[in-house]
Amino acid sequence: MEQVCNKKECTGCGLCANLCDFIQMREDTTGFFRPVIDQRKCIDCGKCVKNCPAVHPYNQFHPRPLDVLAAWNKNEEVLHESSSGGAFSAFAEALLETGGVVFGAAFDSKFHLRHIAVTQKEGLAALRKSKYVQSEIGLSYRQAKDFLESGKEVLFTGTPCQIVALNRFLKKKYENLYTADVICYGVPSSGHLKRYIAWLSAKLNKEITAFQMRNKEKGWGQHPLIIFKDGSKKFLRGIDNAFIYSYYNALSIQTACNECPYMTCKRSSDITIGDFWKLGEKEPFPYKTSQGISLLLVNSPQGQKLLKRSENNLKWIPRTLEEALIGQSRLRNVKREPWKTKKQEIIQQEYCREKDYTVLAKKYFYKKKLAKILSTILPQSILYRYHDYINRLQTKIKIIFQKKSN
Repeated sequence: MEQVCNKKECTGCGLCANLCDFIQMREDTTGFFRPVIDQRKCIDCGKCVKNCPAVHPYNQFHPRPLDVLAAWNKNEEVLHESSSGGAFSAFAEALLETGGVVFGAAFDSKFHLRHIAVTQKEGLAALRKSKYVQSEIGLSYRQAKDFLESGKEVLFTGTPCQIVALNRFLKKKYENLYTADVICYGVPSSGHLKRYIAWLSAKLNKEITAFQMRNKEKGWGQHPLIIFKDGSKKFLRGIDNAFIYSYYNALSIQTACNECPYMTCKRSSDITIGDFWKLGEKEPFPYKTSQGISLLLVNSPQGQKLLKRSENNLKWIPRTLEEALIGQSRLRNVKREPWKTKKQEIIQQEYCREKDYTVLAKKYFYKKKLAKILSTILPQSILYRYHDYINRLQTKIKIIFQKKSN
């Protein structure tokens, strides 16, 4: 077997590597995790291809959320340390209190993101906060199955493609399994993040020990923050914010994410977690939102069960699906334009050739013209919530001027 699937369609979910000992997930030249088959040992059984969601699409989805909720953690410290409403922490603590296991993504000291299993509350801090980068799944699906078979309760969190991969790997329902996926906008590569951190450290001449992609010191959805080895902090703006800028403008994500089949309200997980952007615009919301509110889609009876178990730590208010869709385009099956994919491919090719990250940052990953002007007069929270509209407006203005010049 030469390859599992077309490289452009691979999400790096790691299912094939969990199914076969002769496949490993390794970073390619652009820093994304891709399957590498040991040709000397492969027996061409086809198991990897038969199970690959990119080749044989998954179709076991919950048709519509049973409940749509605005939720937030009752513990103010946990709420502050979470990117949105702290719902994940409430779910995780509910399972850990009864001896369960929680799987999620955590950075190591070298900014390598990988899935790990946590069995103590003290380990939850590493799993909190948004991490806009592809995680190395490792053998987490195998580990989760081992825990399930031993009778342990498991909460497995990840991107929609990772939850689909887990479900296909397990091949059956487990009453002691709870799954939660995030509303995902696509993932940049692990290699890109590590290269960016190295560049920024050198640029600022200080060692970076932590990167909070969404910090709440100035409120929900505010500017990214880096923490240095000496304990000092810096909010990122301008070219220093190149990585987050490239993410929000979908310049650094893998091309497979542009045609993601899971960006609808039909989910394979028990619960979907995201930010409840634009909450209160359609119908008044009677509580403060400055520290973040989670959007929860409770997709299954198993999800309702997990929610009930979390009521000591979580407050929630029913809302409508229509309101949830207003601020979450990735639930509305909105595909990215073909030119975006082409631009991503060009950037990824140049990423491999260009040794100086400053050149890439100035050329692609930096606010220009309209966005740059707005960034000087508008709060970052507003820019992040409406960046799609700003980009579309800038594109329309550019087209108008091009027509006039012709």
